[in-house]
Amino acid sequence: MFAVKRQRDFLFKNITLSEEKMKKNILELIKKLRYITGVGFLECKKSLIKSKYDINLAVDNLRLSGTIKAIQKSNREVGSGIICSIIEKKCKGLLIELNCETDFVSHNSNFIKFGNKITKEILFKKLNNLESIKKHFEIEINELISKFGENIKIRRFSIIEGENIISYVHNNRIGVLIDIDKNEQELGKQLSMHIAANRPKYINVEDVPLNLIEKERKIQCNIVSKLCKNKKITEKIVNNKINKFIEELVIKKQYFIMDLNKLISQLLLENNVNINKFVRFELCESI
Repeated sequence: MFAVKRQRDFLFKNITLSEEKMKKNILELIKKLRYITGVGFLECKKSLIKSKYDINLAVDNLRLSGTIKAIQKSNREVGSGIICSIIEKKCKGLLIELNCETDFVSHNSNFIKFGNKITKEILFKKLNNLESIKKHFEIEINELISKFGENIKIRRFSIIEGENIISYVHNNRIGVLIDIDKNEQELGKQLSMHIAANRPKYINVEDVPLNLIEKERKIQCNIVSKLCKNKKITEKIVNNKINKFIEELVIKKQYFIMDLNKLISQLLLENNVNINKFVRFELCESI
């Protein structure tokens, strides 16, 4: 009886060691295939299983599927694309930028459909990290790269939460999300359109970083001092330029695009509304 038990333990141990060795060999094959092709872990694993762990056949399968070409194209520059947005129950909004290489692809219905699909999934599956988002859609993106023959990338995303979020997207090229403290949809839409057109970055003057103002002041001092030697006049001109600089950055200091005689601060006061936050994406802008 003792001898039988020892034999059974010996066989079990050998089986366990064999399984571990097999797993190690498979991981080594996946690693080798990734090195050869540059393709992701899961795609390599699938291709190896399909080819019964013949690495040469696995490479051929990846070539036939167009996956390797997709990886090669993924290093190319992207200069076009779309901005997509979605809102969940007025209290959560998302903007994404999805890039491609040409306007031809950016206007393709399948490309736009994919942009809308990933926008929904990011929000409803609560994906909140760019790398995890890219990984989640890696297979579908590679399929689109193979189909269109262009590099396709999810460049960035932004999620905001608040009281009353309104979205505005202009020609799929500029996207805005704004959160205001009253349920005023029409006013929110107008403010979104203003942000799209005028590119503000801050709500209040106090929000502008002091180092940014000081940097601009040094630039303007350098420019104006070459034109004017009078210290008082130079200071006055520089201050005027700094005020103009702040007006361009701060939404409350800007004139409303639908009524150029009215400041945004006046518009908000008249409607007893405050802007809590906003985010603006413009296609392929430097970030």
